[in-house]
Amino acid sequence: MNALESEKFRKIDIAKLMPALMDCPDDARPRARRFVEEHCIKLRRSTESSVHNMCFYLYAKSDNSEELTDFLKK
Repeated sequence: MNALESEKFRKIDIAKLMPALMDCPDDARPRARRFVEEHCIKLRRSTESSVHNMCFYLYAKSDNSEELTDFLKK
C-alpha cells in the first residue's frame, strides 16, 4: 500500500486496482479499507462506483457493524 500511495503512482487509475483488493487476506483488510477510504476516496477524490463499492465491501467484511453504519451515513 505504501508504494501505491507514493507520488510515483499518482497517475495510476485507482478504479483498476479494486479487483486486486477483493482477495486480500483477512488481516490485511483493515489496511486495505483505510487505503481505499483515505487515499482513494478522500485524498484522490475518486467518484468511481467501483472504488466506493470496494470500500463498502471491505467494511462489510469486518466484524464491526458500527463502522459499516458510520460509513454508510457519510
